[in-house]
Amino acid sequence: MADETGLGKSMVARGVIAKAIERLDQGDSGVDRIDVVYVCSNADLAKQNLSRLNVTGQKDIIESGRLTLLPTELAKLNAPAAPGTRKRVNFISLTPGTSFNVGGATGQARERAVLFRILAQLGVINEEQHSDAVELLRAGSSTGRFARRVQYMHEQFPGGFSVPVRNRFRTIAHQSGNLPAFRKALREASRDGANAVRPRMSAIIGGLRGDLAQAGLDCLEPDLIILDEFQRFRDLLYSPGTAPSDEDPAAELARQFLNYKGAKLILLSATPYKAHTAANDADGDDHAADFRQLLRFLSSERSGYMESLEADLDDRRTQLLKQVPDEALTERIEDQLRLFMARTERPQLGKDDMLSVIEMAPTDVRATDLASYKSLSALFRATRTGNPMEYWKSVPMFAHFLTDYKVGRMLDGRIQCDREAVDPVLPVLTTIDADAYRRYGAVETDNAKFRAVRDHTVGQGWWKLLWMPPSLPYVEPSGAFAEVGMAVTKQLVFSAWNAAPTAITTLLSYEAERQILEGSPLHGENTADARKRFRGRLRFRVREGEPQAMSTLALFIPHAALALVGDPLQAAAMNGSLAAANAVREAAAVAGSALVGSASVEPSNRLGAWASYFSVPGALPAEWANDLKLAANELRAVDEFSQQQGKASDDGGTDHEGGSEAGLYLAHLDRMLEAISADPTWEEGVQDLAVNSPANCMYRALRRIVPDDFDGAELWKAAVFAATGLRTLFNRLDVTELLDKLYPEGDYWQKVLRYCEGGNLQAVLDEYVFQLRSQQGPETIDKEQLWALAGDIRRALSLKPAQMLAKYPDESHEDLRMGVRFAVRYSNSKTEDGDSNRMPEVRRAFNSPFWPFVLASTSVGQEGIDFHWWAHSVIHWNVPRNPVDFEQREGRVHRYLGHAVRKNVAAAHGAAVLKPGMSDPWRTLFEVASADIAAQPESSSTEFAPHWIHPGAHKIERRLLDHPLSRDVPRTKHMLNGLAKYRLTLGQARQDDLLGLIKDGAELKPLNLRP
Repeated sequence: MADETGLGKSMVARGVIAKAIERLDQGDSGVDRIDVVYVCSNADLAKQNLSRLNVTGQKDIIESGRLTLLPTELAKLNAPAAPGTRKRVNFISLTPGTSFNVGGATGQARERAVLFRILAQLGVINEEQHSDAVELLRAGSSTGRFARRVQYMHEQFPGGFSVPVRNRFRTIAHQSGNLPAFRKALREASRDGANAVRPRMSAIIGGLRGDLAQAGLDCLEPDLIILDEFQRFRDLLYSPGTAPSDEDPAAELARQFLNYKGAKLILLSATPYKAHTAANDADGDDHAADFRQLLRFLSSERSGYMESLEADLDDRRTQLLKQVPDEALTERIEDQLRLFMARTERPQLGKDDMLSVIEMAPTDVRATDLASYKSLSALFRATRTGNPMEYWKSVPMFAHFLTDYKVGRMLDGRIQCDREAVDPVLPVLTTIDADAYRRYGAVETDNAKFRAVRDHTVGQGWWKLLWMPPSLPYVEPSGAFAEVGMAVTKQLVFSAWNAAPTAITTLLSYEAERQILEGSPLHGENTADARKRFRGRLRFRVREGEPQAMSTLALFIPHAALALVGDPLQAAAMNGSLAAANAVREAAAVAGSALVGSASVEPSNRLGAWASYFSVPGALPAEWANDLKLAANELRAVDEFSQQQGKASDDGGTDHEGGSEAGLYLAHLDRMLEAISADPTWEEGVQDLAVNSPANCMYRALRRIVPDDFDGAELWKAAVFAATGLRTLFNRLDVTELLDKLYPEGDYWQKVLRYCEGGNLQAVLDEYVFQLRSQQGPETIDKEQLWALAGDIRRALSLKPAQMLAKYPDESHEDLRMGVRFAVRYSNSKTEDGDSNRMPEVRRAFNSPFWPFVLASTSVGQEGIDFHWWAHSVIHWNVPRNPVDFEQREGRVHRYLGHAVRKNVAAAHGAAVLKPGMSDPWRTLFEVASADIAAQPESSSTEFAPHWIHPGAHKIERRLLDHPLSRDVPRTKHMLNGLAKYRLTLGQARQDDLLGLIKDGAELKPLNLRP
């Protein structure tokens, strides 16, 4: 399956999995259990796509990624069948870089603990040898830490691992010689001490890991193997004796796996071969060799196939050179290729009315930039490390972020250099003014590209927005959203330079934070100690036994009845277009007060709008029938569940006034239940809570996707749970300061309501929930799916700010630990606080409407990852040489239900949807759009409409950042020319030579491999 990027290959794979399970689940299929193995290039891609492929909806997916850890999962392999199937179905995720590539390396501590446990189970390690074995297997771990991990593994598997894997490992490790080698090392350690033996343990551990991987592989009985983005490990497709890495045991292990008897294999990739290569490619890749090797693998059982195909491809080269179409030859090649390969392509971006090319020419080059280049040149001369021009152009404030480059390793002392020549140069390098930084002062950079990006994002006022504007607003936007405008989209930035994403996101995040906090009388000091002194305005507080933050609670507990009468969607539907905010509130006041009747409160008895809000009948789900004791127990259970899921970051401080956070929250819940049982009243301000409270917005958004007979109590509790993420958002230091700046008057809870109203939070959440739901199965949503969706929202709002280190090369100041939140990098590198597994969390947050608004990445984010939910703009910080890489970048935002598509669909059909009785606007929008497309004549563009493309004002933005008059300009022009024509040269050698001979406008068509 070689469909173009973003067309849903994984959804086709989902259908194949469903069909395979349906067939293999029959009693006469010949299998006792069904193993579906998903192989991809990294763990984040696995997490993204396994949720789509899991057609049974089971929870016990094996995501260890490593074959060496498979023994710990064998209980799952042979567990009882899930509801709806006769046989056990297993989904196993593997990543070749960690699963198959085991030789010579010591691996993770957990893998070595598995080795320890299985060796002890085999009797190779006895009690007397325990300490020596810990020393031999600990590798880089400390003795105490590894001993604890071994003990934990023993406690987790007191009976050891299954007999089949144990016996298989013993056989393989004995035959390889690794088991005898370990026995010998253990004897020598007992005699001479472990330190004498440890230096040669790496090879033994690596060998044992390979043996354990083989034993784990033998435990699997794959029925269906799916290789996703397999071009990253295409060497696995070579036959023994022909692979470039033929001596690599990892490749041999993988090939054995792929050739498992009876297993069916699906290869998924938009680029299953290197689609375009040049003669001077640094990595030596060759398109023709890749393409033909892939076909050899696929056609291995068809004699004479490759000889015939290669002859036809050679004839096609002649046809291309003469530029004379030969339809018979073309059709013959297409028919041969379709036997093993299918590829569907959308109309090329630019020919589908979905492309906008924007030249962001960075012309704002200043004298200080040139001074920075001069000082950087002096450093490179002193270190003899090459030409600084590309570094200066590509990495803003390079002096702070050079750690991973050769010059940085020299300054850190990891590589020797001439310190007498280097040290005098360091003080003149351009660095951040530390004093300005500590008071949130302006920090000017030395990079015109960065200024262009900063002006496009922070400079457009994005820092005033906490979420993206909705594609289909219900209420007239106001405040910051009216000022900034509704056309904004998140920004994706791609760079070939590893340091660029770190530098870009660090400096952009600081600038956004500075705009909010500079000059703040309370929090204008930019230090860790100052941030620790912040106390969030939405904390729960108790004084003398009386809860003090009931208005806060009212923001984040939905009112089941008032949520319905205060729905902005219904107001817009009645109006047939955008509704005025005051009109929505007035309508809610009329409908809400009718629930209360003529009851009023004496001024002396008024407790506040919160008390009236909770007193209005229907606050709790109807299923609880006003059973306050049941409500108390259920709310406590939700709070306990929230605590188990992990406390969100930035909760506004841990020094809680009057007790623990959980205890204070429960005291407020008790007070709320008292108000619910009191006589109903209506006070001014209740209508505002009914319409705009984050909890009511969340409740309505979730309610739109559930059927009418859904359990109302589960819906209400899921809304409470998801709304804790919104409380985290509004309790942050930067958000508190922002709302104070935007709304100088009023209590903080009122400012939250004003902001939610002005930013159409209801419409935003409706759109976001629609997107999340689109990733689940087409069946009616159940309780588990609803809670999973609520959990995704909460986690997206709880992304911790990563800490990036800006170093001073001359050590003149303490290095700056700079938090990033407005802009983040997508990288598998560790942050300065040691967090190396942020990729799934970063992707989840970027695919939400909330911060971060800018994501910067290198090629690690270029293939297979979805970034299109709230982004349709790509900045090419520097343009790749290969047109396929360029296409892959833009393919991240040109995908199913992308942001630009949703905006265009909403603009075209929003008026038709805003009608009385509307309950699920986004599903209805695409139903109306699909019907409109179906009524039009069929064409290449209507085939992909309305879900992939839709005409309108909003485009996929291709933003180019080439310096005028630089060598980058003709390089980009050459690449874009290749982008338009490279498909013609499928299967051909020396593609660049051939493309240079094909004239623009030649009437030649690429091969059509559509099924």
